[in-house]
Amino acid sequence: NCGYPWLLRVCIRDRVQPRPFPYLAAWLGLKERGALEPKAGVGPGSAHLACILERQKATSAKMILRPAYTRPTASDWFGERARIPVVVLPFTVGGSAEATDLFALFDDTLRRLLAGLK
Repeated sequence: NCGYPWLLRVCIRDRVQPRPFPYLAAWLGLKERGALEPKAGVGPGSAHLACILERQKATSAKMILRPAYTRPTASDWFGERARIPVVVLPFTVGGSAEATDLFALFDDTLRRLLAGLK
């Protein structure tokens, strides 16, 4: 265990393929509750987002994880309506101003996840 088992148990991810954070999810025990993008490369329509929003009521997610390289439109829309934070994570070293090396990437990622829980 990584020492952060309490950190996050459920999330909604922004994209379907490829899974943007499989190792992070495995390391922290994240449980995916859905994807805002219904098919790889296809933006979500209003019916798909409404369906996930209904599912959110039954199996509530704590936050939406969005890679820094994706557009914020769907995740921001969903986060506002579901009243859960959108956490933008750097995808790699250099993915954010703070992620200057591998250690800083992990520090920045964990800092962002913890801030999303507040």
